Amino acid sequence: MRQSSASNRVAAFLCAFLVLALSGMIYLDGQGLGFPDGFLTELDRAKKLLGQIFLWVSVPVALWLGWLGWVAARQPIGPPLRSTILGYGVFLLILLGIYGYLGQTLDASGGG
Repeated sequence: MRQSSASNRVAAFLCAFLVLALSGMIYLDGQGLGFPDGFLTELDRAKKLLGQIFLWVSVPVALWLGWLGWVAARQPIGPPLRSTILGYGVFLLILLGIYGYLGQTLDASGGG
């Protein structure tokens, strides 16, 4: 039982770190969108909105995973950890599907 608790704790902290790192990458990518004069194409505006949605969901999930890792030494966290990872994975798949659809349908050119 102790080994499972330790591996769940490591998994929770590792997932929290990965989600925060991915959030930082998405944030920096969103800051670099557009042309130097501030113009955003349709695709850039959609990317910026998807990035904001990603951050609004990912930061609380990372905090939750970090908290689960913190309390794992005192109580079992297996079921909430698995459901959080599964739910977040579904969220990522949905967001990637929307991003793929928008990338194929929106005009990414800056000219007219």
